Amino acid sequence: MPHIFSQNMPNNLKTQLPDLAKVLDDVTVKTAPWYHLGLLKSKAGLLFFSFAKGPKFAKELYFDWIAPTLNASLLVETWPNGPDRLPSQCGQFNVYNVQTVNMNIANCTFKTTNDHSKWATITKDNLIAKWICIGDINRAKPQRHRGGGSVCFQSVNVKQAYQDIIGDIQPC
Repeated sequence: MPHIFSQNMPNNLKTQLPDLAKVLDDVTVKTAPWYHLGLLKSKAGLLFFSFAKGPKFAKELYFDWIAPTLNASLLVETWPNGPDRLPSQCGQFNVYNVQTVNMNIANCTFKTTNDHSKWATITKDNLIAKWICIGDINRAKPQRHRGGGSVCFQSVNVKQAYQDIIGDIQPC
């Protein structure tokens, strides 16, 4: 459940956005499904996939859901300092943990233990897909029981920018 300290939603918006109104009224989802894949479209026509999960989803966000949905193996950078960090996982679609980030333009290299961001992109051997995802879930066992998600979109330039900063990855 989100921790909302203060809110104000005009009545005319409550009828237009009933799901948001339920969140603000502390109404929780009581039955499955415990996840939602939404398709969002920007004013410019760019499509975004919104992967949202509740605590009862109980699966690993990237390996169990995002990679199979995007039909692609992923390079994932999340904060590794919490308990029960998940290793890179190989299967039909592999999910590799990024271990170092190289910001060559700033002459800076750092380990992911010093970074709290959460993002994923497709593996460098995939020359067709252009996926990049920005999220709020780490790759760790306790995160299976935490609400959150990721938003993914396709962009050659953004994908390349993220791939260019990937240093070491953890093999399976």
